[in-house]
Amino acid sequence: MAAEVVVFDGLNVAPRVSPHRKTTLRITDLFELADERRLRTGMSRHQKGAYYSPRHRHNFDQVRFTLEGAVKYGPIQTQAGDAVYFPEGVFYGPTEIVSDEALTWTIQTQGPSWGFFPERPLLEETTAQLATEAELDREHGRIRWPSGRWQDSYEAAWERIMGTKMVYPPARFTTPVLLRSSAFTWVPLPEAPGVCFKPLARFNETGPNIRMIRIESGGQLPGGESAVHQIAAVVSGTARYGNREVGRGTILYYPPGATYAPLDAAEPCELLAVQVAPKSAAVLSASVA
Repeated sequence: MAAEVVVFDGLNVAPRVSPHRKTTLRITDLFELADERRLRTGMSRHQKGAYYSPRHRHNFDQVRFTLEGAVKYGPIQTQAGDAVYFPEGVFYGPTEIVSDEALTWTIQTQGPSWGFFPERPLLEETTAQLATEAELDREHGRIRWPSGRWQDSYEAAWERIMGTKMVYPPARFTTPVLLRSSAFTWVPLPEAPGVCFKPLARFNETGPNIRMIRIESGGQLPGGESAVHQIAAVVSGTARYGNREVGRGTILYYPPGATYAPLDAAEPCELLAVQVAPKSAAVLSASVA
């Protein structure tokens, strides 16, 4: 079966409470099982004081984008328009909302070590099981075992699913990487008049490759066939994908092999796009813009 582009309103996905932390996200799993690349994405709007996540690390990669407000990740503080890359194996946080309210977009996927990335229902089921055996502290994202030992709650669930101790991949970076998109210059896309982009960063052999795209009024981002996994979110303005209007908060996922339509903008429209390599390719081609 040919891969198809997935388009949905990320701001109106049913909210799901995190099973192991004090968070509520509008989560969507985009798992391409044949390729083994798994992506999870979600929009979240939180009030100041209503969200807290302790300092921790993961065995997967994350990209987070602040659409509104300001968020603090330990010593890193974002403003609207900032993207942050959280590499696998690197500690970050604690995470706090520092403005009255903040709207963020999160993408999670395997990093270059390709650690196992569990399905959301399996993670929820396993965490619920652990909560019958130990004290689950969602406020701080941890579990206290009967012995008194504290453990990161995601780590504990992952170990229960896999039946082995989690070994974090060696950290390739010392800290998360803040990308202040407002300081980058728009670069015209030669093959598409009225379209320009900001090449924010490219990490690792597998990605992520992170960029902003701007389509001017009357401009068109050409269609084609996707060679990689690309997930993009409209951060301002509106455009048209086929017969569907895509506005702020709309998420478009282009799996490898998918034929995609152009994006036409009747008004200026900006997107954040994140690309990662298929596992079958192992390397994100240097030719990807």
